[in-house]
Amino acid sequence: DNDCAMALVAEAALGAAREARSVAMLTIGTGIGGAVMDGGKILRGHLSAGQLGHISVDPSGLPCLCGKRGCLETVSSGTSLGRHIRQASLPADTRAIDLLARAEAGDSVAAAVLDAWARPLRTAIDDLVATLDPDLVVLGGGLGQEACAAVARVPAATSWFEARIAPARLGDDAGVVGAALAALAGAARKRLVLVNGVPAS
Repeated sequence: DNDCAMALVAEAALGAAREARSVAMLTIGTGIGGAVMDGGKILRGHLSAGQLGHISVDPSGLPCLCGKRGCLETVSSGTSLGRHIRQASLPADTRAIDLLARAEAGDSVAAAVLDAWARPLRTAIDDLVATLDPDLVVLGGGLGQEACAAVARVPAATSWFEARIAPARLGDDAGVVGAALAALAGAARKRLVLVNGVPAS
């Protein structure tokens, strides 16, 4: 399993997605991870479904490591935020939380950087909602909180399709917590119980 799938297991058990049965999660960090849960189970597809960072938001956009162009990861990851900051001639140590504070105070340059970072993410989330109809979209990873705040600045398109967007609650520990929970669940399934001398799972 990947780290985002394990983070979603943790958020569903102990965090932001406790009350939801159907959830899409994006982890915003150096890249963008993704996972989908339906009916309390991770959607796996053929091998590893949920590579949501590779949803295309601009077919003529920047090349992505996956081989496509214009993937969400190329414009809305932490790495791409650094590029947006450099292109705006802001100091290299400017953080997302700094941009949010400056934009709130009326700084148009900070607001433009946040828009360039968050608008493609808002588009991808809208597409996920139309495709999956989840109860909830969770944004996690190292920049989950900031990404959630930045997306909230981008008006949602009027649409038939809506879902709540919330920041993850377990932070960078979510993947480790989820992996532990998944391991415990797997061990419990494999434990054999003797019933009348007959092994049963």
